[in-house]
Amino acid sequence: PFSQYIANGNGTWNPTTNTLTIPWQTHPQYPMRTETTVYTLNATDPAPAAPTDLAATVFTPGHILLNWTSGNFTSQFEVERSTSSGSGFTKIADVIFPLIAYKDLDPGLVTGTTYYYRVRAKNASGTSAYSAEVNIIPRSNYLFLPMSNLPGKTFTRTGGGGAWGDIDGDGINDLALPVTTDSTGQNVAPPLIFRSLGNGQFVKYPIPELADMAASTRNINIIDINNDGLNDIFISVSNASDILLIRKSDGTYQKITMTQYTQGGIPNSSWADYDNDGYLDLLATTYTGLGTASDKILLRNNSGDGTFTRITEGELVTDFGFTRETQWADYDNDGDQDVIVLNQASSIAVQQQTRLYKNNGDGTFTRVLGSVFESFVGIDRSCSWGDYDNDGHLDIFIAGTSTNRLYRNLGDGTFVQVTGSVVEETT
Repeated sequence: PFSQYIANGNGTWNPTTNTLTIPWQTHPQYPMRTETTVYTLNATDPAPAAPTDLAATVFTPGHILLNWTSGNFTSQFEVERSTSSGSGFTKIADVIFPLIAYKDLDPGLVTGTTYYYRVRAKNASGTSAYSAEVNIIPRSNYLFLPMSNLPGKTFTRTGGGGAWGDIDGDGINDLALPVTTDSTGQNVAPPLIFRSLGNGQFVKYPIPELADMAASTRNINIIDINNDGLNDIFISVSNASDILLIRKSDGTYQKITMTQYTQGGIPNSSWADYDNDGYLDLLATTYTGLGTASDKILLRNNSGDGTFTRITEGELVTDFGFTRETQWADYDNDGDQDVIVLNQASSIAVQQQTRLYKNNGDGTFTRVLGSVFESFVGIDRSCSWGDYDNDGHLDIFIAGTSTNRLYRNLGDGTFVQVTGSVVEETT
């Protein structure tokens, strides 16, 4: 996969031969390999390939949103519509690449009528075949209202995790999404907040304190760090400082930039009151350890005033890692929060494996050596705790890049993998 390879920064362009030379090497987690790849610019591009994955969605009442995937060598697209499958199509729009989306805002669209769409690509050398048709029926109701900040685009990729919570204080859960890229592949910031109207519908909820945010987000937590009954927002930011928004009684936010650490490309965060002082504490991960350094930051909440003390000692924060996510739970039912650290392991090595840490009840943690989690080689991306068998002990489901796994808590501090489960699958 492409993620195995990184450029070394010495690429060169030759305008005489129209060649781009890129030396590259494998990522440190993989066996070392160095190569050079040379790309030659075509004198004339061939005709483009047909668009694929055309999809249609009711965007707003009476309006249709189209998305598709572009083939190579495309400079623009033609969008066509009909009320009959296979015939009667007329062009309704030209879309210039790199846009790969179109909003059909025709006021003449009739609710309850089936419409058919198809798209083809064009460049100076010719026109592609048509995409497969899609059909859709406009309706008068909706779930999410459209994004108003990027007309003509739609959002196609979110970060590591969204969050539900009552952001505006009306007693109804809202939705926060850490969107990273739009339909053109461009980074998107700030994150998207959808406010629930209480009738099953949502509208975009802008937060002025995030208006100047430039970096894309990977994870969002909705938490109350000062126990004032107002939900605050924590945002994990790629290759920049994380952001904490403390909500005030007037609906505005105190914006705090987390300067205690430097974030990496795939950050994550989780909150729990690990020291039982009544205030939620932060465990942030940077994904920068690469199995040879620590990439976990534990910050103890100083009484909810927006300040934190960084904990620099103990196995939890000093163990090396290649951390993707952390999740808190009291797996041993002793009254304090333990934590599992999901890692990206390329070999059986305790410094790269997914690991479980037991809370000792005195503000320190002990790594549970020899746990069943440490025997897995692969990339663990996300997990969820829950007592699926109602025996009073929290079990855990782990989602990985290659396999998903369910582990049953035996109640004695150990876990066993549940094989043959319907939720176990190869991805």
